[in-house]
Amino acid sequence: FFTAMPIIVPGCFLAFLLLPAQIVSQTVTWSSTSSQSVSPSLVFSGGGYWNSGGYAPAWVQADYGSARIFNRIELSANMLPNGAATHYVYAGNSGPTEVLLCTLSGSFSNAQVLACDVAQQSYRFFRVHTSSSVSWVAWNNINIYCRTTTTCASVQCG
Repeated sequence: FFTAMPIIVPGCFLAFLLLPAQIVSQTVTWSSTSSQSVSPSLVFSGGGYWNSGGYAPAWVQADYGSARIFNRIELSANMLPNGAATHYVYAGNSGPTEVLLCTLSGSFSNAQVLACDVAQQSYRFFRVHTSSSVSWVAWNNINIYCRTTTTCASVQCG
């Protein structure tokens, strides 16, 4: 299923952009957290952000309770100052670091959205591990989307 977002397109009255359904996590844990974090347990559902309270290394992970089928992870960086960082996105079914899904390394800026497309498998756990960064490790949100070829109902996917 998709989420329909209305948009205005020149020459049209109204159009809809179809977005893949976002999946809300069950349990979120982290390596450390700062008092500046706003609902860090909601970082995977867009309702809060997570700030590690320090420099790398640091990680945040979600446990969905059972395996889900995913196709994309989008991470919105919360970094000041802007600069070099390396992030690893892991997944697994018996633990959060079984499979390295992607490495995001380069120069990043605050509020930049980083994307990781996921192989066609299902996973229970997702972890974002930052090994180096010029700023404290923090994320505005981490959105995980289900594949468009599956049936998604509410937060269930896969």
